[in-house]
Amino acid sequence: MDLAETGWLSLKILEAEDRVGARRTLPAGRQASPLRISVPKKVVRLATRRNRIKRLIREAWRVGAPACRTGRYGQTPLQKDSNKVYAFRVEKMPSEELGLKDVQAAIKNLLC
Repeated sequence: MDLAETGWLSLKILEAEDRVGARRTLPAGRQASPLRISVPKKVVRLATRRNRIKRLIREAWRVGAPACRTGRYGQTPLQKDSNKVYAFRVEKMPSEELGLKDVQAAIKNLLC
């Protein structure tokens, strides 16, 4: 298990056997998501803000986080290793209003 942290966001990288719900069966053609996001109610009180932070993390992950470093043959480590789960957790309320670029920078800082 690998743990990294910025000021407001932390990342835990879990192996396949460590992840919650690993034994759950999925419908045919579906894979378990490698991304877990936790925004506790104690940290961010308003549901609209919690949902916005989750949307921004998902979008930042989709747009650019997996491409932050490349391994051999041009594949990113996140594409090569499908046995890992990336668990993001908001540790404290961000001081300023977050934008996509802020979240992308935080994720890149955690991964690279």
